Amino acid sequence: MNSQTHQPNENIPSPETVTGTFTRLAPWTLGARLFVMVMAIIATSVLTRTMTKQEWNDYSLLKNMWWYVWLVGQMGLSEAALRFGAELSARGDVRGFRRLIAKMLFLQCLAIAGMLVFFVLLRGWLDIMFSTRFGFALIMMVILGGVTIFKETLRQGYVAAYWIKLVALMSVIGAVAFPLSSYIYIKVFRWGVVGGLAGEATGYGLMLLVFAVGLPRLRFKRTVPEDAPHEPVTGYRIFRYSGAIVSNNILTLLFGPQIIIFLVGYFLRSEEGAAGTYNLASLMPTQAISFFTLAIVPLVTAMLTKAYYQDKSRLPELLRSYYKLLIVMILPLIAVGLIFLDKGLEVLSGLRGLEAGGFAIALLPLQLMIIILLPVAAGLRILEKAQWMIVPRIFSGIAGVGVVAALLAIWPDLWSVVLAGYARSLFIAPITIYISTRLIGGFYFPYRFFSKAVLACLPVALLYPLRFLWPYAQRLGEDFVGKPAVGGLVFLIGAGIISVMVLAVSARLTGLFGPDEMKYFRNAKFPGINLLMKLLVSRRHRPVGA
Repeated sequence: MNSQTHQPNENIPSPETVTGTFTRLAPWTLGARLFVMVMAIIATSVLTRTMTKQEWNDYSLLKNMWWYVWLVGQMGLSEAALRFGAELSARGDVRGFRRLIAKMLFLQCLAIAGMLVFFVLLRGWLDIMFSTRFGFALIMMVILGGVTIFKETLRQGYVAAYWIKLVALMSVIGAVAFPLSSYIYIKVFRWGVVGGLAGEATGYGLMLLVFAVGLPRLRFKRTVPEDAPHEPVTGYRIFRYSGAIVSNNILTLLFGPQIIIFLVGYFLRSEEGAAGTYNLASLMPTQAISFFTLAIVPLVTAMLTKAYYQDKSRLPELLRSYYKLLIVMILPLIAVGLIFLDKGLEVLSGLRGLEAGGFAIALLPLQLMIIILLPVAAGLRILEKAQWMIVPRIFSGIAGVGVVAALLAIWPDLWSVVLAGYARSLFIAPITIYISTRLIGGFYFPYRFFSKAVLACLPVALLYPLRFLWPYAQRLGEDFVGKPAVGGLVFLIGAGIISVMVLAVSARLTGLFGPDEMKYFRNAKFPGINLLMKLLVSRRHRPVGA
């Protein structure tokens, strides 16, 4: 009988160490993402306040076209860099890792060149369709797409190798460069829409430059035994994996949120700036939530991949923890946003934000779908079964876009789009649950934890009377600094601090964080964790001595 017994190796982390590593690295990712989110909000404020209404409308349309460049040009390889980069880094294959990233960048470069030719040929038709003249801004949009794709592929590679601190640092630098350079390009050089796109490209370009220079110096250690069974990272595996992502990306091109803004721009051309208004209304909830959730997706995928290869039986537990993490991140943001989001938009964009505020609040609960979708997607990608989502996405996409187009044709108003969004979510949710049950082996959603989280967020509703102080805050801003928005900003900061305090007390009283969650607190090593535990966790659930 031939058998091998793996001896304990201090260089090979246990599954518990993997979750501990995530807990230690997540604060860097989330901290950087919080800063990036704040700077993105500032950048949006700079753009909306320095551009004319028509320029912002054109910018909104071009940023939606940018999504098309991103989804097609990256060819699913940016996500593949994370999935297979994590596998190669676990085996300590530095040379194979670099070769993988280099080949991906080359293929993406060819794709971007093709996209540039495509949009140049399509420029005249787009001008006619949207009753505008994009000019060089259309080319700048493709350039921005290329810089973003190359940056993201390299960033995913660095995350797979656990160089999280460098990724966080460069994210902060790029986030600062975006609004600063945009302001210079628009106000000093008078570049308008081109300036907004070039400003974002400048921020991403700085990140791309550092990542590219550092790639030859990238190092990592083996974290699985040398004799552990593994499947070679072949071109077939990569393209099978990326092919499923490309298929889903194509469906996003046809049925995703970007097509909704194009439909709004087409059906509501008589309403000046309708596309820009809807873009702003959907942008703020997405920025506030996806900047956190999407920040941890690469790190979670890398961690889950490595933990899965160490112990495949732990996938349900890991996915359940992922659900809990998303619940804790998203539910409080939605609760606070339902009370104060419209005021935040007003501070951000003045009258333009005032127009979009009601739509933004109505669209905010749709972000709950992220909680359901992301863990299922992560599980399918780890199991290399993402292709099974293609057919359901086709049907849900046709249904979603069809409902939007039909409602806009019958009732040409932005509220039609809001109503269609809820109809689409009600269609997608049960399909996603069914697929998870059949392909992953179960839908490991923590219903009890979710119920307790909802209960913990309910006291935020008691802060609604604070809204009546809004005009007084604006008046004080007008009296002291001549800008009502400054008074509104101070009000929102105060309301945010009070909201955090209310949520912390409520989480403690409801016992939201119990023994199962405490193991993640125990593994965390970032400063202030003990104080955070004392604020959020009742004494009976804390570790001894904490």
